Amino acid sequence: MKKITTLSVVFGMVLFSCKPSDRSWKVDSPDGSVTMQLALSDSGTLRYSVLLNGSVVMQECPMGIVRGDADLSRQLAYQSASDISLIDEPYTLKSGKQLVCRNHANEISLSFENPEGEVLGLVMRAYDDGVAFRYIFPGRTGTSVVVTEELTGFRLPPEGISWMHPYDRVSGTSPAYETYYQGPMPVGTAAPEEMNGWAFPLLFQTANTWILVSESGVDASYCGAHLGGDPQGGLYRVNLPVKDEALDRCPREPVVEMPGILPWRFILVSEDISAIVESNMTTNLTKENRLADTTWIRPGRASWSWWSEELGARDYGVLRKYVDLAAEMGWEYSLVDAGWPNMAGGDIEQLAEYAEGKGVDLLVWYNSGGRRHTSEEAKQATMYVPEKRRKEFRRIHEMGIKGVKVDFFNSDKQCIIYQYMGILRDAADNRLVVNFHGCTLPRGWRRTFPNLMTMEAVNGQEAYRYNSSYPEESPAHQVISVFTRNVVGPMDFTPVGISDRRYPHLTSHAFELAQAVVYESGITHICDSPESYHALPDYAVDYLKRVPVAWDETRFVDGYPGEHVIMGRRKGDTWYVGCINGEKEAKEITFSLSFLERDAVMEVIVDGSGPELLDYQEYEIGHGQELTISVLPFGGFIGIID
Repeated sequence: MKKITTLSVVFGMVLFSCKPSDRSWKVDSPDGSVTMQLALSDSGTLRYSVLLNGSVVMQECPMGIVRGDADLSRQLAYQSASDISLIDEPYTLKSGKQLVCRNHANEISLSFENPEGEVLGLVMRAYDDGVAFRYIFPGRTGTSVVVTEELTGFRLPPEGISWMHPYDRVSGTSPAYETYYQGPMPVGTAAPEEMNGWAFPLLFQTANTWILVSESGVDASYCGAHLGGDPQGGLYRVNLPVKDEALDRCPREPVVEMPGILPWRFILVSEDISAIVESNMTTNLTKENRLADTTWIRPGRASWSWWSEELGARDYGVLRKYVDLAAEMGWEYSLVDAGWPNMAGGDIEQLAEYAEGKGVDLLVWYNSGGRRHTSEEAKQATMYVPEKRRKEFRRIHEMGIKGVKVDFFNSDKQCIIYQYMGILRDAADNRLVVNFHGCTLPRGWRRTFPNLMTMEAVNGQEAYRYNSSYPEESPAHQVISVFTRNVVGPMDFTPVGISDRRYPHLTSHAFELAQAVVYESGITHICDSPESYHALPDYAVDYLKRVPVAWDETRFVDGYPGEHVIMGRRKGDTWYVGCINGEKEAKEITFSLSFLERDAVMEVIVDGSGPELLDYQEYEIGHGQELTISVLPFGGFIGIID
């Protein structure tokens, strides 16, 4: 194994595969199927292209950075380039699509200079499933620069189609990546006028190629980004956060301490959508695990009172009932949501003691400070002020609480990214796992901080409480989310809502049960009440007792964005297969379990004669055998193969 670190290549510049007169460079993936090419124009601008099996799939995409002190987007001159280096780095996760991963790519580093002598470094990688690149500022230590504009763009062929969701308007609860995923739309479709552009990730289908675009490796040294809303000619340009985000309490323009390393932008490319859905690119591109001891970190299932009893966290008796549900089902956690400091009939210390006696760990909710009325109020919030946060984490750790849900960040500004990093570090110091809500998109942090179990950043199940359009829009949105949002990281959708809330769901009980397999999340908050689950057939209850959350292997089985999706996930020797139908029509879905290497019996929980009814079936199956299973409109099924 040979491990190459970016900094040693960029700043060392031990180089010379290219002469100063060269105007183009490329790096191929280890298997040779994917290529990233870079060209320097006569006017000193950088353009990159992406090739798959020798055919161009993205062409003439712009690059460049504008800083307060320097324009690094034009009049650039080539300075140096490295030899191509192999990265082959195994690593493990505590939860994810698979626990044992491999960061495997070829890398080249280049350096360019503007007329004033300011240097722009560029690192490019080619993986077997895509490409990635990032900018480097090799400036003098102790100085800083302000990035005012990023000119990075992603140019897609105009004949392609896309699936994406808008970057939301600024409000007391947004942006939080909670708009509907839309599509298929023509490449170049403008975002709705009332929104602030398009959000990562973006999925495209062009000719025979699937392409997904997102970013990774964002940390406190920069901000999160999104895309402009008017991608004319199929060019999607990177935008910095909106000025009014985070109550306007910090600048939209990131301040980069020198030497500076900016986040990765990555592009997944494949002729087969399975390579997109199964990719671990987001964690491949992030920093290694920073925690010396991770033995205390436990993925798991959680009961949750808020779905059924919104004010349940203020009632000790209600919370005990949900602790009892977790204990009965063998789930690891119970989540105590907003309002618990005002609990009647008991307090959090008593509940923690009660839960410990039941073998259940507690998770507790906090406001990040992002939903305060003024900037000054927000700055006094417990989770925003490091000293207050650390004191509170020590307090709850000492009473036996095992994790926190921190809500209402509502911004990708650099100061909020800094807050995320601080929460993860302080939580790890106190052996607390973390769930972010009202938050940014996953950008690979679960590798660096394995105590990060899940993130919301999705228009999830709670919307049945407040969004009248959700029942009709949600099924297709949920299917698209598997091909987009859940590709880049854990998704706290809060699945398995059997009962109805304010706006009754149209999905079947089998659809809801399948969500626990179709979606990946390090903690799965199974959202309904004890009464709802006790009313299910015994085989469905047994499934909810058994279903894991940390997977040894994940396989895309079948589907198409917005129509239906079947996911296969393995824990040990047991495979779980989940299907959800995003369309308002009954289907007979035929699929192959080509990943199965043995003959077996698959137990199937499937739609009955109506959406609230279930049926149980068994199939004898073998490698490569095709199965056909009927599902209702907005229906689904779960298969279990021991």
